[in-house]
Amino acid sequence: MDQSHWPYPNAINEDCSRFAKCQKAVVIGRRVGSTMSTAGPKTTAVAASSQPEPGRSRPDRAKWSDRLRLLLRALAGLGPFALTFSTYSLLLDHLPEEWFSQDWLRYVFAVVIALCAGLLLRLILQPKKIGAGDLGSAKVPEARQSVENDHGTLPEIFDGTRRRLLHDYRCRQRGDTEVCGWSQFYGDDVPPSAIGSSYGLRIAMALDVRDVTVERHRVIESILAMQRPGGGWSASNQREVGRPEVTAWVLGALVPAGLSRAVRQRLVGTLERMLDEERDPDGMRSTCVVTSAVSTLARFAPDSPLLPDLVDRLTRGTAGGDRDRPRWAATLGDKRSTGSVPHTARAIVALHRVAAVLPERRELSEQARAAAEWVCESFDLGIQDEQIRRKYNDEVDALLVYHFTPAWVARALLLEGHEPLRSTQLKEAVRAVVRSQERGIWRWRDREPIWMAYQGVSVLRDVALRARAPMY
Repeated sequence: MDQSHWPYPNAINEDCSRFAKCQKAVVIGRRVGSTMSTAGPKTTAVAASSQPEPGRSRPDRAKWSDRLRLLLRALAGLGPFALTFSTYSLLLDHLPEEWFSQDWLRYVFAVVIALCAGLLLRLILQPKKIGAGDLGSAKVPEARQSVENDHGTLPEIFDGTRRRLLHDYRCRQRGDTEVCGWSQFYGDDVPPSAIGSSYGLRIAMALDVRDVTVERHRVIESILAMQRPGGGWSASNQREVGRPEVTAWVLGALVPAGLSRAVRQRLVGTLERMLDEERDPDGMRSTCVVTSAVSTLARFAPDSPLLPDLVDRLTRGTAGGDRDRPRWAATLGDKRSTGSVPHTARAIVALHRVAAVLPERRELSEQARAAAEWVCESFDLGIQDEQIRRKYNDEVDALLVYHFTPAWVARALLLEGHEPLRSTQLKEAVRAVVRSQERGIWRWRDREPIWMAYQGVSVLRDVALRARAPMY
């Protein structure tokens, strides 16, 4: 499960009216993932208010346009096969038999040439991918260039997420205690978990869910009751000991949802005790663990004595490659790796968060900016997973972490601002986030992760609040 800390968890709660206005100004009347417009607010307003041409409505024209595009794609996909077959037949009919000492050689020669012709046509028709050398000259798609428009409007996506969240809320017995909340995956017939419930709380706060079905105080009490012996939290498939990454993820939801100062300080102290090289050497070498801890401490305990050392550990733990383009791998300081996009995006988010509370560390913002340049150059939006493995007595404690890469990239580039170099990559990342869902439900490997839903809606919410023009 890919648990994360996003910079604006309470944007909706703090200013609901602003959010509603932004929703109306940006997305009403537009299909998410459709028009990629670079026009300003004035141009957008004119386009939204213009009347459709007589004879056929815009949705009908868009539908037939999409069907025609799909038909042309299908025909283009058949091209290599047709060329292969026709080349093979042509060669058999016209190759002189005296060229070959054996008749079967003529058939082999025809097959090889036909396959080469088909593969060459396939390469010619294959869409060009954006590479590092194309970034400087890449053009921002114009308003007339559209993509699939069947992903719903932003209010429809949020409404689907909200309804799924309310439907999956449950109260079950967990041992001797009744706990309320959510599981890590929607639809799992299991009692609520600490991680699932914490991300359910995040969604409820992000979308300002005030339905009486969800009793937030009971969810908070349930999460506190699910702590491991000794304090803190861990995933259900980990051992009976609290882990810093999971504790940091859970704190990211509990504190904004409402904790007393005494409880918050106690839980922060528990997290700090876990961040010990001798106690958890494997975890302290993990980029995921360290970035999660840095983000949480910077947000809820900026005066923590551990924060400067953790930041130094992160900044020194870059992967191999160009020093002017810092990047991170799954393991801190892995010089054999050329870098990982999701781990680098995680590091960018953590550096931005800590730079806000340590203004004297100007190099943090500079390193984050240079890392964002590398993300744009690499621009790999593939979803990844990793195992954080630890030794626990004579056994192995393993946590499987999923990285929703498009959401992480979008978050990192949003923090870097809307600069021309990154605008195309930011839009592509947001498109990928939108295309990963259907009716507000994000799916991955035939499952519906609640953490993925939170990351998706938080990215789309921040885009709507911060973008002057539609980004999807």
